[in-house]
Amino acid sequence: MSAEQPIPLLQVRDLSVSYLSNGTEKLVLEKVDLEVGTGETVGVLGESGCGKTTMALSLLRLLPANAHVRSGRITFGSQNLLELDRDQLNQVRGREIGFVFQEPLLALNPLMRIESQLCEGMRHHLHLSKNAARARAISLLERVGITDGRWCLEAYPHQISGGMRQRVLIATALSCEPKLLICDEPSSSLDRPTQLKLMETLAQLKQSRDLSILLISHDLDLISRIADRTLFIEAGVCRERTG
Repeated sequence: MSAEQPIPLLQVRDLSVSYLSNGTEKLVLEKVDLEVGTGETVGVLGESGCGKTTMALSLLRLLPANAHVRSGRITFGSQNLLELDRDQLNQVRGREIGFVFQEPLLALNPLMRIESQLCEGMRHHLHLSKNAARARAISLLERVGITDGRWCLEAYPHQISGGMRQRVLIATALSCEPKLLICDEPSSSLDRPTQLKLMETLAQLKQSRDLSILLISHDLDLISRIADRTLFIEAGVCRERTG
């Protein structure tokens, strides 16, 4: 008798998403299946416009107002994320699942210092004091490769480099010790050496924390550096890549 397979941390079944534009509904994702195990890195590869970001945003119900989940089930642990109310979902976002957005300058508030943005989730989810959250923020920045964390906390987003902004987003996504990290094209705006360093950072975090990662990219070379498995999305249809 064979041993039972472990239950995936994240399981997506038959996910279909459409967008409404000028009165016409367009199917963007069609019956997508996806699994991410505990401590596993799964890459999602595809060209621009194929539906990768739509899939990522669907997982935490961050789709724009003109998008609609037509069918499917998104199970994280024992919860169907599509059935949670707003308060329940907010307990999952940031606390259980961290999200690294594609464009740091859009994800970070230009009018707030890095400290305020990095510490907000920790104070809310972990109930840390201001001083404790700041100390943890400095440690997190060092963990993702920013050596002068104290200076970075005092800076505004426009005062730091693109690579540092992306690392700030990763530190923020990791700040409440999530089980799963979703990275949507985390290195698309960076030069090649910085991209490679970022992949090294993600690989180290995976090993040190048994972290599950869903890495979305159009770059096969970057995905292949850290992914245990790779899925390919083409015209909204997802399949596992072989060879």
